[in-house]
Amino acid sequence: VFLAFSADGTLFATAGRNDRLVRIWYQNQQLLLPNQSVDLAVSGTAVTYSFIYVAHPRPVTGFSWRDTSRYMPRGAVANMLVTNCKDNICRLWSETVLPDDGLICMQQLDPAAAQDP
Repeated sequence: VFLAFSADGTLFATAGRNDRLVRIWYQNQQLLLPNQSVDLAVSGTAVTYSFIYVAHPRPVTGFSWRDTSRYMPRGAVANMLVTNCKDNICRLWSETVLPDDGLICMQQLDPAAAQDP
């Protein structure tokens, strides 16, 4: 079983033995527009998490988050996850925030995929 937290603590990744899918977990947060406010008495204090899958062609053998300085402000640098699986290829996954909905998306950085066939 694999478990690792991102350097800023906003994400964590999990995978089981012989899994081909890594789960990237993130905290559900309400996004507010500048003219909105939160009523804490109504919203409660429950913390919930969601996840996305990062697929691999073979079982995952390990992963690690990129280290950043402890003095770096949270969110100043995008989180990156390095994964490896039984096909002996390391993959880099970079955090992006979609402008319309604020959901987290992990994109694979693969130079070969960017080239024309």
